[in-house]
Amino acid sequence: MDAFQDISQQLRAGAWDIVEDWLEESKLNMPPKKVYPGGDEEILDELPTLIGGIAKVIQDPMYLMDLEAGGNLHLVCRQFGRLRHEAGYQIDKLLSDFSLLRQKLWLFCERFVSLDDNDLFELERRLNLAVDRMAATTAEAYYTRSCAELIELAQKDKLTGFLHLKAFQRLLDNELARAKRYHYPLSLVSIDIDDFKRYNLEEGRLEGNRLLQNIARELSGVIRGTDFAARFAGDEFAVLMPQTTLAQARTAAERMRRTVRQLRRDDHPVTVSLGLASYPEPAEDRDSLVKQAQKAMAQAQQDGGDVIKVVKST
Repeated sequence: MDAFQDISQQLRAGAWDIVEDWLEESKLNMPPKKVYPGGDEEILDELPTLIGGIAKVIQDPMYLMDLEAGGNLHLVCRQFGRLRHEAGYQIDKLLSDFSLLRQKLWLFCERFVSLDDNDLFELERRLNLAVDRMAATTAEAYYTRSCAELIELAQKDKLTGFLHLKAFQRLLDNELARAKRYHYPLSLVSIDIDDFKRYNLEEGRLEGNRLLQNIARELSGVIRGTDFAARFAGDEFAVLMPQTTLAQARTAAERMRRTVRQLRRDDHPVTVSLGLASYPEPAEDRDSLVKQAQKAMAQAQQDGGDVIKVVKST
């Protein structure tokens, strides 16, 4: 039997022993008071598969093809990176674990195989090829997940978790284009907190921020999963409702109004003024949709607040 084929078989047979040895030392490097992510079976179960992939590359470097995009080992490495990102790993810990795995694999080979100098050099080359490629693919998946989260965070208002104005405008453009293409309605609800400026002056900005967060939480609980909420500025919110007629939007807005009213301050309900507008009637584009929804909201405020107003066709 070829020496490298023999090593490959021994590595596959001893995969769990290597994992246990790696696990014991890896735990020692974890920060205090942090649950070890490797204890999660979904993460730990990937390691024997990775060791099996390394064993195949040691048997024949042509198996590096399985680490190319679309290959099974490539997918396993990407999943490995995503899971560790979700578990709160730092990238340096992720890479150090691969370095530790390399050491454990080499120690295993030294204990169980006997090779001349040339074969030892080739074994080290094949082992490093596989581990380096796996570490790079795993790190790439880790960074991809991190970048996706950063992009999502960059689009959101830090206080409420709603979309900020610019992100909402881009989204509104996309949804309007889709509504025009597929000929379905779209509605916008503009929301403003009644007497918020006075509340801020009397209670302070900290309490005002807390009220904004509470209202955002209540609104999040009643809008649909297909709707999009944004904080326009100050105490003004907006909810975009794709594939929603004006009549349907009014029903949803009434649900929002009643939900916010359940909040209390000084034994009085918190109230909001809501304005509605829809595409294609009466609004025809983004600017007119936003303008008319805000105009209806201003009318609701003038009428004393805690009411819904609708822009009518002209």
